[in-house]
Amino acid sequence: AFMWIFDITNETRPVPVATFQVSEKERQRFGEGRFGAHQPHEYVGPDNLVYAAWFSGGLRVIDISNPYRPEEAAHYVPKPAPGLRSAQTNDVFIDQKGLIYIIDRNNGLDILKLSRTGKGINR
Repeated sequence: AFMWIFDITNETRPVPVATFQVSEKERQRFGEGRFGAHQPHEYVGPDNLVYAAWFSGGLRVIDISNPYRPEEAAHYVPKPAPGLRSAQTNDVFIDQKGLIYIIDRNNGLDILKLSRTGKGINR
């Protein structure tokens, strides 16, 4: 499961231009259960960052400044619920202050903030 990037200059004829996929190493590290692109936040701002729920891969922040070569800018993988082997990040929302809300279907809500001083996410 990966993320597609489409050129919608002509909305009646979308053209796929790239994909983003989390590395196989990351998949093996967090890949218990469902793993892959699930629910992106539906607004991409001037920073060109896509925030996407990635099931057991947690939250992935993907920089699409170059839409032909999307790159991961940051990620956060929550702890799994008690008794489970992996997270199941199911939804993501970013508010006007830049707070990131992710929901794990088994373990509730995390509220995060993207660090602007380095590649990281603060809980």
